[in-house]
Amino acid sequence: MDQETFRQAVRSGRRNAGGGDETGGPPRTAPRGAAGSGTVGGGNLCAKLSVRQGRDQVPILRAESPRSVAVSSRLGVRFPVIEGSVGAALLFKTPDAEIAALAAECSEPVMEKNHPEIVTARIDALRLRGFCFNAGVNRWKIDAMSVPVLDGEKQVAAALTLLGSEEDFRERALPGLGAALRKAAKECARLVE
Repeated sequence: MDQETFRQAVRSGRRNAGGGDETGGPPRTAPRGAAGSGTVGGGNLCAKLSVRQGRDQVPILRAESPRSVAVSSRLGVRFPVIEGSVGAALLFKTPDAEIAALAAECSEPVMEKNHPEIVTARIDALRLRGFCFNAGVNRWKIDAMSVPVLDGEKQVAAALTLLGSEEDFRERALPGLGAALRKAAKECARLVE
C-alpha cells in the first residue's frame, strides 16, 4: 500500500460509516508487506487500523495472519468506542467525563458500559507501559494489544492493534510486541502528517 492510499484510508475512515475509500468503495485490506503487516509476533498475528467515528470505533485497514485460522475483524463493522484495547487507544486523550458519557450512551452489552473505570484503567496502562493489552477480557474472548496513532498535532488519528490468541501474547513477549507496535504506530503517524 502506498503512502497516499494509507493517508486517504485514515482520512476517509474518519468520515465514512463503512470505512471505505473516498469514492464510497469497499474498505481496503492491507497487502502483506504493507504498513502494519510486518513480522511482529513471528508474523502470526493479525493487525488492524481503526478510527473513531462519534460513539463508534471502525476498523478501516487490516493485515491478515498467514495462519490458516486467525483472529480478525471485518472492515467497516462498528463497535462501541469504549470497548477493548482499541477503545482505550482511540480515547487516549479523552477526558474522563466524556468517557463516562460515552459509556452511559452505549447500547451494546459490553462491560465498559457499566464500568467506565475499565476504560480509564486501560488508558492508564497505555501511559505506563506504552501499550494497552487486553488478555481476552472482552465479549469476543480474544487477546488484543493497541496503541494510539497520533497526527501532526499530537491528537489521536487512529488505533493500531495486534490480534491473536493467548499463545501469541505470552507475558515475556509483551514488551517486545509493544515496542514493535509503537514503532509501527509512529510510522503510521508519519504517513498521516
